[in-house]
Amino acid sequence: MLSYHSLTSDSWSSSYSSSPGATAVPTGCNAIENVLYLQAAALLANKLPNVSPTGAATGGFKYFNQAMNAYNWFYNGTGSAFFTSSDLLYDNLIISSDPKTNCTGNKASAMLTYNQGPIISGLSELGRATGEANTQPYHEKAIAIANATITFYTNDTSNIFKERCEPKCAANEQQFKGIFMRNLQYLVNNAEYLPEADKDSFTKFLLDNADSIMRIYPNGDIREDWDAAITDTSSVATLSSGLDAIVAAAAVVSS
Repeated sequence: MLSYHSLTSDSWSSSYSSSPGATAVPTGCNAIENVLYLQAAALLANKLPNVSPTGAATGGFKYFNQAMNAYNWFYNGTGSAFFTSSDLLYDNLIISSDPKTNCTGNKASAMLTYNQGPIISGLSELGRATGEANTQPYHEKAIAIANATITFYTNDTSNIFKERCEPKCAANEQQFKGIFMRNLQYLVNNAEYLPEADKDSFTKFLLDNADSIMRIYPNGDIREDWDAAITDTSSVATLSSGLDAIVAAAAVVSS
């Protein structure tokens, strides 16, 4: 299990820590800390030089190793318990044994859209970091998660994204769809391996959702439902999420 201080300390811990410096013994663990860790490490691996001026293997090489640790934890280790059989991530797990041992146990929650976003861009960046000859398997996993997410959370008749809690999502949940949309856009625009059929499908999905938002909320009063106007008021979270979708669609069109 990973925590953010591992990025800077070049350390690796197999035990769960909810946050750096946490003192409470955790009873569960979340997907989001770990997908963000993978994403951040992979991005840093591609942005920093691999060798320091002294010749030590630091910088990008260090972060590449950390990203691979995260990847192996998710796909070959105890973190694989987060995945459903259809390539979606559970939001969290309840730890059923010693909570300081490993992040394993019973699946405690449904899948939420925001967990699926950072991992697809993170896997794409990790694929880039491995080099052109080895990039495809990482991108294939990202594509599988993206397709599974769209299938699971989309209205079959309209191709519009819908969180399962709608139209009564909690304040933080109202932001989640936008997080996925901007990461999907990142995959479309930056993936070194993306079959044309998937690229076309993802682009259409982004455009359909942006078009629906602008049609339903022409005055910019964006609410949580992107498929039909609802009576609930807009919020900072619904506005931000909707704008994420619109910006993502604009970015794939202009690329």
